[in-house]
Amino acid sequence: MEDFSLIKQVKEWWWLVSVASTFLFAIAMLYLRDKFTTKEEHARQTAELSAQIEGVKKDVGGVGNRVVKLESLTENLPDRDTFHAMAERIGAVERGVAVTTETVRGVEKMVGKVDHTLTLILENQLKEANR
Repeated sequence: MEDFSLIKQVKEWWWLVSVASTFLFAIAMLYLRDKFTTKEEHARQTAELSAQIEGVKKDVGGVGNRVVKLESLTENLPDRDTFHAMAERIGAVERGVAVTTETVRGVEKMVGKVDHTLTLILENQLKEANR
């Protein structure tokens, strides 16, 4: 009877298994080579991304400065209630200016009448003085 031990089987077929496994390993390496980037590609892509990140940082830094300026400018702006109170005050001032304008017109008319009266009185006194 023949001895079919595992060691005997391995000794007979080791060359076929090693060739097949080498061939499968080579195919797997070729497949994986296409799936992953090389060191050079990785370094190039990393450099490109770093440059883009620096550009974005500069843009964001500029925006940050602009936001700080806007915040400082808008910090002292009036709120709704203050703005409403200012509008009411401006309305009151406009009404006061309108009343003052009417008063000035009235005073101007009176001054005109007084001037006319004084002119007539002066003319009358000059006529009496010339007689």
